[in-house]
Amino acid sequence: MKKTLCSFLSTARLWRAAILLSGLICPSLAVGAGELKPSENAMLKSLWPTQSGHEFHQALKREIGFSFVYDGKEVGPGRPANWQVTTVRSGKETRFRHFSGLTVIREIRALREFEAIEYTLRFKNENLAELPVLTTVNAMDLTFEGDLVKSVSVVSCGGGGAEAVFPPKDFAVMRTLLGPAIPSKEEVTLSGDRGLPSATNLPLFFLENEAKAAGVYVSIGWTGNWKVTIRANLRDNALRIQGGMADINLKLQPGEEISGPSILIGCFRGPLSNGINALRRMIREHYEPTVGGRRLVAPMVYTTWFDIGAELDEKLFRTLVDRAADLGQEIFLLDAGWYAGTPMTPYTDMGATWDAISRSLGNWEQGEDRTRFPSGLRPLADYVRSKGMQFGLWFEPERTGPESLLVKLHPDWVTFVPKRKWGFVDFGKPEVQDYFCKILDRYIKELGARYIRWDHNSEVPSSFWAVRDAPDRRGISEIRHLEGMHRVEDWIRKNHPDVILESCAGGGQRIDLATLQRRHTIWISDQTMDPQIVRFHLEGLNHFIPGSRQGVAFAAMRNTLRQPGFTFPDIAYQSCFGGAFGLAGRLHEWPQAMRDQARKHFEVYKKIRRFLSEDFYLLAPQSRTLESWSGWQFHDPKTNEGFIQAFRIRSPEQKKRFLLRGLNAKSEYQFTDPYTGSTLKAAASRLASEGLEFDLPTMSSRVLTYREIP
Repeated sequence: MKKTLCSFLSTARLWRAAILLSGLICPSLAVGAGELKPSENAMLKSLWPTQSGHEFHQALKREIGFSFVYDGKEVGPGRPANWQVTTVRSGKETRFRHFSGLTVIREIRALREFEAIEYTLRFKNENLAELPVLTTVNAMDLTFEGDLVKSVSVVSCGGGGAEAVFPPKDFAVMRTLLGPAIPSKEEVTLSGDRGLPSATNLPLFFLENEAKAAGVYVSIGWTGNWKVTIRANLRDNALRIQGGMADINLKLQPGEEISGPSILIGCFRGPLSNGINALRRMIREHYEPTVGGRRLVAPMVYTTWFDIGAELDEKLFRTLVDRAADLGQEIFLLDAGWYAGTPMTPYTDMGATWDAISRSLGNWEQGEDRTRFPSGLRPLADYVRSKGMQFGLWFEPERTGPESLLVKLHPDWVTFVPKRKWGFVDFGKPEVQDYFCKILDRYIKELGARYIRWDHNSEVPSSFWAVRDAPDRRGISEIRHLEGMHRVEDWIRKNHPDVILESCAGGGQRIDLATLQRRHTIWISDQTMDPQIVRFHLEGLNHFIPGSRQGVAFAAMRNTLRQPGFTFPDIAYQSCFGGAFGLAGRLHEWPQAMRDQARKHFEVYKKIRRFLSEDFYLLAPQSRTLESWSGWQFHDPKTNEGFIQAFRIRSPEQKKRFLLRGLNAKSEYQFTDPYTGSTLKAAASRLASEGLEFDLPTMSSRVLTYREIP
């Protein structure tokens, strides 16, 4: 023991001597050396490709774009003193190396056609010893200076919960003015919460100066805790955006490397709608995985969860398949509760249902529950395909029941915390990642699954990470978990390119740039029963991501279905047209008239869904009351066609005009009602100045497709 300790001390002395020697050989690396003169490529501004004259690019201060605290000293966002800076790969990678052995690697991707730049940070210990504490990691630290600051607005969006009131805070678009006007604020703080990136706010937002007709869109790729503050200092005419990883305080071990968030920032000119569509196009072109090499078309998915859940058995499964196919659905998703150990449980007792489907989480190796599916899932998956649909399957890999097979076989993979019933699976472990690659691979191959819903219902994943972390390693469990989860996602995409991968997290609480890059669709909210709330969600989220990726469903609950003589208004279906529109619920109890009604709307939806990934215009402010009209337009600027939709709920105004956007000012357009085939023609100049008039009764909607007349 004594000999080992002496050897360790000798090694430590040699390492300190090597550091001192490096200071003699290369004074620029030694403590107290003067400030380095890094190449211009170290400054983010020189790497951000923009056309000449953009207000925000001109106002950006020449700095490295990030900051952090290391060994008690702030580093960045200015030129870092006492750090060696090298830039390689034509500026795509810059390394900032401290004499202690900490190296920060910043990788950038220039997206010229969008006047945008994405950059990502990694931190590596190249020393043979533990490093001092790294904390307050602001992966984004940008300052804009000058007159631009005097009237800047922050346009942000609420996260994706399941609030059952109207208007909900979920996906509510908010504009906050920073500056001298009243009302205004000096700063805005946006954040994720509890380890879920979009639990509170979306990690996508805009900065806009309306007077200068210019702005930027900003997005953060971090599928955990994040926080950003946008602060206006009117005395110095400075606007600072600062934030990133929310709670990091750790000492990197010898050779250890960690990932940081990716940051995307891009320019737009003109009104906010131009920024909205620049961001949507950017996500479509660079952050949307393909399906078998083809661009995603909004899938029509039936899910067995709502109002059925663990009531499902083989007989009901086949009946629902028949009904879903008849209604034009393309994917039949077997949702939560299919796996071994989940007993038949009435959905009306939600407490018992949740307990039943959660207790058995982790029994993946045992396969399906044979008491409810005695023939197994393969014949049922084949039956789905025989009806012209693809088979989909639900998983929740990150949560497990306390008595599941996974816990019994691998207790070291799972963390439990006091007062929380379910365990949290540690995806930071390579063996866990390998295990779920094999599990998902098995079911995809055995059942021919073409749709995977990856759910996440651990309400506070950050509480599990906190239990695992020592005080001087705070944040490492979150980092490793996210890295591991992304590794599994990437493996699925590489090995099963024809499979659509959906993100679900108690609804839409896991939306960020990193998720959008890896998963095709987002289940945006479990509050899918009220069409007014669904429409409100789609009005908000379409500001940021294409509608083709926003999963929603018409879910008629049994207590409504069973009311004598009740029929749903058409608007209940049509309110879903702005997203990837599917179905849920007890299709076997739907009367024939209701099935005919639904089939009619899905036939129309199939004709217009291709426009959901194109440009979006909200034609009236996001409705905060049911007494106002709503309207949206989806427009393909390449073909000059699209569709417009108007909604009247309880507005006292019988008629409403909407000004159309994006049209060729010199052209004439033909509008067609896809339900009746009736047409009308109008000049684009008139549509832009006077608008298109809608005359609707209450609780109704009208859809019109349009095309440019040659």
